[in-house]
Amino acid sequence: RSKDNKKKISLVKEKIIYSENDYGHITDFAVNSYGSERVVNLIVSNTGIYTLKEIITEECQKYEDVTCESKLTLIDDFSLKKYKDQIKYVDKNFVVTNNNSILKTNIVFNINNARSSYERLFENYEQ
Repeated sequence: RSKDNKKKISLVKEKIIYSENDYGHITDFAVNSYGSERVVNLIVSNTGIYTLKEIITEECQKYEDVTCESKLTLIDDFSLKKYKDQIKYVDKNFVVTNNNSILKTNIVFNINNARSSYERLFENYEQ
């Protein structure tokens, strides 16, 4: 503690968890809490958007005591490829287009199949 009774914080150990080589330049991320455990479930970077996907193996399907692993995986949704030049800004919550429209990120990139919840609002909707 210092003289003004404030705690001093110092870095004890530095460890790279999400490298620029793997994910590009990270601009935003989202964290989910599962009890006392915190898990990064979404990364926004200059190379795209990564979401946590369950990797299903034969072992985790076959045996109850083997849990399927999860891995941050690049979203391969047509929207990012098709409209990349029309997007001005992206974060974990919103996408801003060149004409200043503000859209929800999970709908634009169909994260966790979010776009399907809106299909019922449009007659004869086709993706």
